Amino acid sequence: MKRSWTALVLFFIGCLGAYAGQPNKTTDRHVIDGRAQGTTYHIVYYAEKTISKTAIDSILMDIDNSMSVYNKNSLISKFNLPETTSIEMDHHMQKVVNKSFAYYKLSKGQFDITVAPLVQLWGFGPARISALPDEEQIRETLKNVGMNQLKVRGKRLLKKNPKVSIDLNGIAQGYSVDVLADYLLQQGIQNFIVELGGSCVSVVKSLTENG
Repeated sequence: MKRSWTALVLFFIGCLGAYAGQPNKTTDRHVIDGRAQGTTYHIVYYAEKTISKTAIDSILMDIDNSMSVYNKNSLISKFNLPETTSIEMDHHMQKVVNKSFAYYKLSKGQFDITVAPLVQLWGFGPARISALPDEEQIRETLKNVGMNQLKVRGKRLLKKNPKVSIDLNGIAQGYSVDVLADYLLQQGIQNFIVELGGSCVSVVKSLTENG
């Protein structure tokens, strides 16, 4: 994934807090790198125990199987099929969709997960395009955009228009980073930085404490 110099500078500034000091020198530095969600992830943590890359990849695979538009068998891909009118969400999708509705209301419609048809129309989706859209195509596609065409009923996500499809990439990577951070904390890791696709979380315990 290509990033501008400005984006890189902002990323490093945002993550700089993780390196404001050095963790307890009795702990070891560990690094886990890999690929997920069409991009890369990096984890650096200080601890006496070791976290396996397999455990991290398993967590990210579960999220991919839920919300990746590039995975034809994911829940979101199944929901985006025209013949699908509703789907039962898993806990990952349910949390992200509910949060998306909150952001949709907070932003007065500026944050909208039903932009998937527009994303694809302009060539930023899973399928390639042969030409840029004209004004008529854009107008027609906009008819299928709007979270007012979605409804959540418990664990089920329903669409009122069969042409509606969703893209959770605007929030899913940040969610994934939070899930990984929670996992590290549950494992007793208290000094770490997690980055995935530019989304970053860092936790540094007081350096005067042990453990």
